[in-house]
Amino acid sequence: MSLEQYYTEEKIGERLATMLPCSAPENCIELSAGKGALLSPIIKKWPNICISTCELDVANNAYLKKHFPGEHHNVDVVSRSFECIYKDDLASYDLAICNPPFSWRTNLDYEKKLLKDFGLSWMCGWSKIRTEVIFTIQNLKLIKSSGVLALILPDLIVFSDSFSKFRKYLCAGGSIVEISEIEAGSFKRTEARTFIVVMVKGVFENYFSLTRSDGEVSHHSQDEFSRWPSKFIKSDFFSLAESIFSLKRGVHSGKELRESDIPYYHTSGFSHNKNEESFIFSLEGKLVNSSRTIIGSTGDVLISRVGTRAIGKAEVVEKGRYVISDCVFRLSVPDYIDPFEIKDFWHASATEIFSSARGTCAKYLTKSDVLNHLARYLEIKHEDNIGSMNIALA
Repeated sequence: MSLEQYYTEEKIGERLATMLPCSAPENCIELSAGKGALLSPIIKKWPNICISTCELDVANNAYLKKHFPGEHHNVDVVSRSFECIYKDDLASYDLAICNPPFSWRTNLDYEKKLLKDFGLSWMCGWSKIRTEVIFTIQNLKLIKSSGVLALILPDLIVFSDSFSKFRKYLCAGGSIVEISEIEAGSFKRTEARTFIVVMVKGVFENYFSLTRSDGEVSHHSQDEFSRWPSKFIKSDFFSLAESIFSLKRGVHSGKELRESDIPYYHTSGFSHNKNEESFIFSLEGKLVNSSRTIIGSTGDVLISRVGTRAIGKAEVVEKGRYVISDCVFRLSVPDYIDPFEIKDFWHASATEIFSSARGTCAKYLTKSDVLNHLARYLEIKHEDNIGSMNIALA
């Protein structure tokens, strides 16, 4: 079993300690403590603090017991055993620090119960869930009201539209104090862009600071944490999705296409009105005699972009050509990606895609929304190393 161990450099722990509020905490808990790189600076800053840790790796747990006085548990944080150990310690810690595993995990019954109990019911429909989300929940359960939680989180959680609703929910019961970007390459075995996020359990209207790795500092309202200005949301995988996928929106209405009597695709599905020869002839007609017309061909993925019942639907053009309606995106994929895998991913993610869609009555997706979900597909692909695809980040 992979423990997704991206060990924390002690200098990152020192930086995290400097970001914490000045008031001395009586106790501190760290889930996924590794070898205590985050703990050492905390103990130097507050020598009398009481420590409790969880660590799944047996050797690391032994190391913690030897070098750090306190309670140390060799336990999986995502398990009922963890709950049994800490059932009497809920809402009892002043400070929680954590560098959780960066990974997707299968969303099983235990995870779904945690999500539901914490008010994140919409995530129960996801086939996979980020481990960082589960660790955030476990930490927040353990800290007091006005307690402090300092997490190391990847770009995906902090900035992507896919997790904007999760961030909004966090801000409904907590407040961001400060976010600081960690220099790329600071963690061995991963180039993931990461951030130290410090938050307080309790709602405050204060602005927080965001410090980039180049030293640039900006200030933001609590609301901006859930829906960042567009210049902040592009991850490495988003940029990769932009570069390898071609995403085009159709231009003709469903009504126009129905009246044209040519093969087309709308949110209602495929319409095979004419054979291939008639379609070629119809290209010379008034409706499609335009470079703006978007045509789906064999191997293209057609993604519904608008409509409460249509969001989350995708189809692959198996044969022929179809004019695409303005309610649909045409996704063209490179040869080394199976379009049917994209379709399966889209359908498996339908609940999440719907929950992150814009609008109230009439739900819709923007091009940026679709690319964010494709970025998540690429990240899962990259982490799982499925098939022969080799994704190299710039």
